[in-house]
Amino acid sequence: SSGIKEEYGYIALDVEKEAALPELPIERRYELPDGQIITIGRERYEGPEILFHPSLVGLESDGLHMMLYNSISKCDIDLRTDLYKNIVLSGGCSMLPGLGYRLRKELAGMVPRSVSVEITEWEQRDYMVWRGASILSDLHSFSSQWISQQEYDEHGPRIVHRKCL
Repeated sequence: SSGIKEEYGYIALDVEKEAALPELPIERRYELPDGQIITIGRERYEGPEILFHPSLVGLESDGLHMMLYNSISKCDIDLRTDLYKNIVLSGGCSMLPGLGYRLRKELAGMVPRSVSVEITEWEQRDYMVWRGASILSDLHSFSSQWISQQEYDEHGPRIVHRKCL
């Protein structure tokens, strides 16, 4: 349930340290929609750990910190310092407590000490993508890329590639 994630999930700053804690301080009880009560403990941080180590669930993919590092590394060298200073988190999973701190810690360990890693976590970041799209759609210069229902019905998903890319 997303309720469990939203209510009890968090990103551990140091997973090994967190795993060494006795179970009791992190255990929480949660009532499922059917009324059953479950106790969750280490799952509170083990589940979200997949964002940093997808291999925990058998995925051959880089974690969030590596994807970010690799993306910035592909940019012009003169831009990298500014990019590391202007990381903005958005979307539902960015609401997990501790994500910004952990991401900062992981990236800081990968970049030269002279590079400052700054992460912005706005309060309403779970809706930032929708707000950005709303602002973009209001721009007159964007109107040539609008797709009407009639165009979509006539051309299907291909219209996106024709008008937007």
